[in-house]
Order: sequence, then structure tokens, then C-alpha cells
Amino acid sequence: MSPDGPSVTSVAGPAAAPKPDKIPQPTEFPPAVAKTIDWLQVEFAKWYRKNPPPMPDRFTRREFGYILWPERPGPPPFLRHRAYEDADKFHWYLQKAGPHSVYYSTAYYRRPGEMKMVDKQWLGAELIFDLDADHLVEAEKAKAEGHEMPLAEQLALVKTQFKRLLDDFLFGDFGLSEDDVWITFSGGRGYHAHVTESRLMQLDSKARREVVDYITGKVPTERGTETPDLSTFIHEAVVDADSFQGRTKKVTRESMAPATAPGWPGRLTRTLVGELRKNVLEADAKDARKWLTSLEGVGDTRAKTFLAKFDERMLERIARGNIDQGQTVRSIVYHVLQQQTIPMAKGETDEPVTADIKRLIRLPGSLHGKSGLKVVTLRREQLDAFDPFVDAVAFPMDETRTITPRNDQEMTLGGQRVAVKKGEAAQVPLPHAVFWLARQGGTIVLPKV
Repeated sequence: MSPDGPSVTSVAGPAAAPKPDKIPQPTEFPPAVAKTIDWLQVEFAKWYRKNPPPMPDRFTRREFGYILWPERPGPPPFLRHRAYEDADKFHWYLQKAGPHSVYYSTAYYRRPGEMKMVDKQWLGAELIFDLDADHLVEAEKAKAEGHEMPLAEQLALVKTQFKRLLDDFLFGDFGLSEDDVWITFSGGRGYHAHVTESRLMQLDSKARREVVDYITGKVPTERGTETPDLSTFIHEAVVDADSFQGRTKKVTRESMAPATAPGWPGRLTRTLVGELRKNVLEADAKDARKWLTSLEGVGDTRAKTFLAKFDERMLERIARGNIDQGQTVRSIVYHVLQQQTIPMAKGETDEPVTADIKRLIRLPGSLHGKSGLKVVTLRREQLDAFDPFVDAVAFPMDETRTITPRNDQEMTLGGQRVAVKKGEAAQVPLPHAVFWLARQGGTIVLPKV
């Protein structure tokens, strides 16, 4: 199950037989944990009574699903195949059950409440792009080094990548308008883009995978290697002929698309120019040489030769597509393209989510069960200024609760920084209490009756 949307196509198989030496898992929560889960459910239900989420468009054609708060250790219950003809019944359920997470289908069906997918009768589906911290190389590197990147840093990096996805690909190469795309903060660690352009909503899974391949830059590789094949982007043309002793030899020149060209050809040139400007022309000579020699196949002698001759005029010619400026320049350009430019030019999206035509995704206006933050709908012009730790805070800051933290931790929500110590009961604002306890960072301390 994805943290931001369970796939409706995945089916759990039979549980594997436990290994003889495997430690038995507990069958009950410790009393303090059970009390905390009950408290979270009550708080969520109370919140939904005051803040019923708006119904999605054509909601009678959508399937709804819920993750419930667990009653015992193990995967939490997941209910789905729910359909509603009446918004009041849906809101009544939220106010009664206070579920951990609320989902709805990105697809439309004639009969969304049927238990079998084939019986639902698919009518079309929004094209979804999901980007969260799972895609961050920096976060994975930090985890491998034994520490976790702060959530605020993760979300800042995700937002940067998400804006590239929107501006370079959806609004850029695909030519979609803002009326065709609406976006949400997931309430957790990322953002979703919903494309509702009518023709794209009819794409099947195969066509959606092709969209993913385009965005993520799945460039063919040279035979028998993992090295990107540049022949798609670099073209050789005969520009002259040399004659000597009755023999004629053609003179060729290699070129790329200019930086102003549309699509991937122009993006690759723009990224190449940007990398060379940042790491060579605008860098300290020592740093520039270090960057060049970090490329496989570029030694110190070649790097020095390149740095001695490379200047702004050469970069401008590359921006116009002329990479054939001597063997050293051409060789360096090839290495930079293959090892730096193509990876930098790629976009990011969660492939299974985008390719899935029967996806369930978090409902805008609902609460995320691992943070207590709200799923917020945005427009592109709001995204730059959006601060999830202010704008997605759902619970009132002027209410407090007492918790016993599991670890030393600190968090800023609603503009208020709060720090707590492991094992020391602390009175904290309600949003902080929900955030930490939903992330299993402590237990609730309820007043004695």
C-alpha cells in the first residue's frame, strides 16, 4: 500500500507460514497505545463534525475507501467499494467513524459500489501525478547514513521537483492549462496533480506509462551498457568535403537542438548549458576541475585543456546547438550529457500511480492519519507561498493536550515551535499532539475522571 494512495488493483495473498525461530508478534496493543489510538479516532471524528470535506465532482460515480484505526497490531483495516448517492450519508460516516484516512477513486464508474472491478464499469479516470519524499535521493542517502532528513527539508525538496513537473512538463511540453490541472498537498510528504482534460482521462494504462516514460526521460542505452545513447539528441550532418590526391573526404559536424527548441531536445540543451555555466564558468577553477574529473572518462589533463579554452562564447554556441568545437570540447560535452545532464533533466512521478486507471487517492479536505494535517487543494499560483506546517494545520492551536513523548523531538506547526523530552509528560498545542501521536511518537495523557 502506498503511503498516499492504495492501489485498487493490488490483492493481498495468503499469509506466509511463520518461521519457527521468528519472535511471535503481540496480539494486543499496550494499554497506553490503545488509549492513544482511541483518542486519535475521537479527535478525528470531532473534527469531521465541524469540518465536513467538500464532495468531489460527480461523487456518485466515485468509489470511496477508508483506512480505519487499528484495534490490534498489524496492518490496519481497509474498507473500500463504498458508494454514495447522498453526501449526508458520507459525512455521517466520517463523523461516526473518524477514520485514519479517507480515499476516493480517480476513476468514474457506472456502478462504483460493486465489489468486483469488472462490474463497476469503468468510464474514465483522472491522470494522476504523485510526488513525495519516497522519490528523494537526498532522503534515501540520509537514511543510509543512519539519520533522517527533517520533514520540512523533505517537503521543500519535493515542492521544487513538483513545480518542475508542473511547469516543464504538464503546463510546458503537454500544453495543459491550469483549468485542466488541479493540485493538492497530500497531508503527508508530498503533492498530487490531477489532470482532468477529457481526452487524457480516456487513456489506458499503456498510454499512461508512455507519459511516465516521457517525463522520467527513459532514454535508450548503448548496446550492452547502461550508458545513455545520445544518437537521439546528437545529429551528424555533412557540411563540406576535403579533396586530397584525388580522394574526397566528407566533413561532418555534430549538433544538438538549440536551447529554445520544444520538448526533450531543447530541455537537454538548456540543462547542459546550465550545468556547464554553474560548474565551469561560474565556479572556482579548482572546483571546476574537480567537477570535470569526477566524470568517468575525464582525466586531469583533459580537464585542464578544456578549462584553458572554454569560455562564454563557446557556451553560447552550445546553446545554439553547436557542440562540435574541437575534440576536447565535444568529448567533455558527451560525458556531461551522459552522466550529469540527462539525470538532471528528468522529471519525477510515481509510475504505478500515474499508470493506474483505477487508483484510490486521498480525499481533499480530509485528514492524513500519519500527521493530522489536512489534504489541501491548491492552484499553481498558490504553491510557491504554501507552507504545509501553517496552511494545512487542521486542529486549533489554542487547545492543548498532555502527551508522554517517546523521544526527544521538536516541531513547528502554526508558527509555534514546540520541543519535548523523552518520557517527560508535556502539555502541547493540539496540532502538535495529534502530529506526534499519529506518527507513534508518544502516548496521550488523559485527565483522571
